Amino acid sequence: MEEGLDASTSSSGRRRSRGRQSKTSHKAAAAERGTSATRARSEKSLNEPSNRRNSTSNSNSSQHRRKRKQEIQAVISDSDGEMQSVTKKRAAENTNQKEVELSDDLRQIFETDFKEQGLGRSAPYLKGMIDTVWKRAPEHIKRSLPSVGYGNEELRKWKAKHFGEQTPRPVRVRKCPELLIDMLRDDIVRKKKLRHKELSLEVKQIWDLISPDAKACLPPENIPNYWSELKKWKLQYVPDAAEGIATESTKPSPRKRPRPISNGHINHENSPENSLKRSQDATLSSLVSSQVSEKRQVVGPTMEGGKTADNHVPYDVPSGTQDEGISSQRDNGEPTSLAPAPFVQKDDPNRFYVEEEAHLYHNPPLPSFHSKGVPPEDLKRIPLPPPFDDLPKTGKCEWSWDGEKRIILANFSSSVSSSNTFAMDPKDEAFFLQMMERNDLTLISEGLVSVQSLNPDYWKPEYLRRVLGQEYYHKFRRFDTVKTKKGFEKCVEVDGMVSMKVGDYIQYLEKRQDYLQGVMDGADPSFAFVNHEGQPKTLKNVGISALYMIDVDINRLLPKLSSNFLESFRYHGVLPGGSHCMLNSVTSTARPFMGPNMYVTPPAAFTHFHQDGHGTVDSGHLCISGYNEVVMLRRLTERHKKHALMTLTGNFGGKKALPTYFDGLYQEPHGDRLGKKPSWPTKAQIQKCREMGYCPTVCIVKPGQLIHINKGRLHAFRKMSIAPLPEGDCHKILREKT
Repeated sequence: MEEGLDASTSSSGRRRSRGRQSKTSHKAAAAERGTSATRARSEKSLNEPSNRRNSTSNSNSSQHRRKRKQEIQAVISDSDGEMQSVTKKRAAENTNQKEVELSDDLRQIFETDFKEQGLGRSAPYLKGMIDTVWKRAPEHIKRSLPSVGYGNEELRKWKAKHFGEQTPRPVRVRKCPELLIDMLRDDIVRKKKLRHKELSLEVKQIWDLISPDAKACLPPENIPNYWSELKKWKLQYVPDAAEGIATESTKPSPRKRPRPISNGHINHENSPENSLKRSQDATLSSLVSSQVSEKRQVVGPTMEGGKTADNHVPYDVPSGTQDEGISSQRDNGEPTSLAPAPFVQKDDPNRFYVEEEAHLYHNPPLPSFHSKGVPPEDLKRIPLPPPFDDLPKTGKCEWSWDGEKRIILANFSSSVSSSNTFAMDPKDEAFFLQMMERNDLTLISEGLVSVQSLNPDYWKPEYLRRVLGQEYYHKFRRFDTVKTKKGFEKCVEVDGMVSMKVGDYIQYLEKRQDYLQGVMDGADPSFAFVNHEGQPKTLKNVGISALYMIDVDINRLLPKLSSNFLESFRYHGVLPGGSHCMLNSVTSTARPFMGPNMYVTPPAAFTHFHQDGHGTVDSGHLCISGYNEVVMLRRLTERHKKHALMTLTGNFGGKKALPTYFDGLYQEPHGDRLGKKPSWPTKAQIQKCREMGYCPTVCIVKPGQLIHINKGRLHAFRKMSIAPLPEGDCHKILREKT
């Protein structure tokens, strides 16, 4: 019944709508139907044979047919004429509605005028100006263009008449500055998880929607407080498309396997990989402002600094932006101010640093438009770490403590019996596990790997060539050695992973070694190989270019080597899934891969500051051969991590640039598009970290030593070479002693 009611209602509605048609449309339809019927009857009567009974003669009938034919043709011609007039009228209306295109001659006249005014700088810029002026011209003016065949003089008069003082002069459309691009990208990232290319397209869409008048109001880059002025401009002029594009909230995506960092050593990570990058606050305040007589919703202020193109993040907002606030209008036209909210920092009542309460007292926000926060110069140092008990003296482990470097060295070589059985004393084991939990010091151990049990045949390049020689490996990172102005060597990381066969890589290592040891005479040789796509590649100088082989899964690719390592390692409780690892509560078939991994690299390559697993996993780095230079800080709150990176990697810029630091918190340490890596820390920078209570460790890990890295600790590795270091390098003295 309901379906029948619905159908009848809709049909009656159609009848009523037809009844409301105008009388003119009825007459036109009737005339058209009559014309069609008359034409049909006429054609039919012409083709019918003459069978009329009343005709007196054949001549009369033929005259009658000719007369009838003439009448029909007259009716048809009248109908065709009427239809042609209607068609012409409609075509004329369509012509009037069609936008007139800008002719080439008129474009040249505009271009000449703009050049005389000094507004023309480049061909694309001129074209943009001319198109802007033409789009703003009314349609009736465009349709008044002279007809085809006009001369330039007539066209110039028309242009002077309609594009004189009445039309505004073209505005100078500036390019989107890099800092504004960063702010727009940051707005989108807060709302939407996008790849690099998609993010660039979204930013371009927003920029294209901004009017030329608004672009012309961009603040010049040489004014004071350019950052704050640019933010005010964005709040006022960015159209509502920015809010419309960034609508989805950021969804945490599964993070890739954490990248253990070191060179020429085995790595294992002994905590579950369950971290995702912390979601930033997706709430953006909205303002309503007036632009070109239209109210548009705009994206509110971003966080304190957007990322730059080279992964260096602004650390502080310039002075003057905290107290100025932002003026705008509400929907009812009343002015409003977004003055930063005051921030009161609480004093830590604890004598020593308590990590469980550190976020309450030692994680103040940076100055921004949301909060006055705490500027870098007012950031308080964190309290001292608590003391630990005296070192055990069991006679089975040699313990030593370096207070300046904050290193505890444990040598378990004496814990091996005459029958080569490893037995750790309970007191040593308890203290060892207690020190593993301390993140304000660095624990380095020796003797946990039986060097005698390591099969030397498995740990030589020839074994890799024999097992994986014909297999392609896709994780070779390239480092080029360059000379500084003062004559010191410096390694520069090159973007992009290199792909080659493992056998070719071993051949490269042998060729590089022969050249550096003087076996090969002549200039620095090149090395040719074929990548996985069959394309020939060449390293021009093997002595300059070092290839770092990273993340080799020995469980899957080198099973015999992996078995030999597990047999030689004496303390399985700290390995992934061991008795002291939380992965032992997860079934072995469902555990994420946590190592061990192997890394092979020539000297001088490095891995800059990062935190393993985005700060969620502990890791251990065992050095098999060679020496690793290490810098490591204690675990810190998010604000102090940023401050530490600013201290160690910061570029304080100048009058026109904001201070920035290398963002190593939530990036892959060897990922692409991270930009130029900072220089290695200096002694002065390490001293500043020490004064802030960051407990920096500067050390060299030797063959056979295992360094433990707690989760959330910023650290950096550099493979030691014999090249001299500059005077300020924090490892200069240690390298000379080693």
